[in-house]
Amino acid sequence: MSRITKKNTNLLRSLLRVAPSKIHGKGVFAKVNILKGSYMGEYEGPKATDYEIENSHNTFEVEYKKYSVVREGKTILRFLNHQGRWPNSEFDGFKLYALKNIKTGDEITFNYERTLAEIKAWRPGQ
Repeated sequence: MSRITKKNTNLLRSLLRVAPSKIHGKGVFAKVNILKGSYMGEYEGPKATDYEIENSHNTFEVEYKKYSVVREGKTILRFLNHQGRWPNSEFDGFKLYALKNIKTGDEITFNYERTLAEIKAWRPGQ
């Protein structure tokens, strides 16, 4: 079970904020410039129950070799929105990293459907 850590919460609050999004509802936005490759925080929360997996929009699943782990989001990262072609961040496990330089005020997005390895291997025109 993942507990919410003060260190992660403080990091998230120093870098990011939640505000209305043009993509969908609320989104997560950069409070400062964030460099490509920077660690932005972790998707923390308790292991999700079957009910939460079926009925919540705040769950995040990471697949490991033989099993999946699903967490019920309890930090501001639960407000991240999907950007299919050009996300500016991606998860490695439950840890969020910047895929490119992100300017203050930019919305932080990731592709809900692709893994970090797939994003890095993708080339324009493919």
